[in-house]
Amino acid sequence: MISIDSWPLGIKIIFGLSPFLVGLTGLMMSAYIACSRDFLVLISAIQSNPWFESQKRSQGTSSFTSRWNLVYSAAGVLICPHLHIRRGLLDAEEFRRFPLPLKRRMLWSVWLTVIGFVWLMIGAGLVQASKY
Repeated sequence: MISIDSWPLGIKIIFGLSPFLVGLTGLMMSAYIACSRDFLVLISAIQSNPWFESQKRSQGTSSFTSRWNLVYSAAGVLICPHLHIRRGLLDAEEFRRFPLPLKRRMLWSVWLTVIGFVWLMIGAGLVQASKY
């Protein structure tokens, strides 16, 4: 097994900081969507999902936190649209009409956040494994 201790210092630093950079990029993309005009497009584009509609009513759309949560809730619907359509939780026509540039930004945001988190956990596991 290759120990992380044998890596050059520059590689260790890059490997350690990269998941934060990747994950924060995803978080900043979703924060931008929550604070921009895209948010209004987003909440008007998904209206057939009962869970998303209840989230809009219960959380509201005025605070940054509620808007950010709604962005990630909608992204969850967009990640697995066929599952939601099959269960009757999302209208297929509504999904087809969803603005493609916004959909891409939302999916990039989620995947960058997930990749950053997984990378961070792998790095933490490598550091722990190198102790033994």
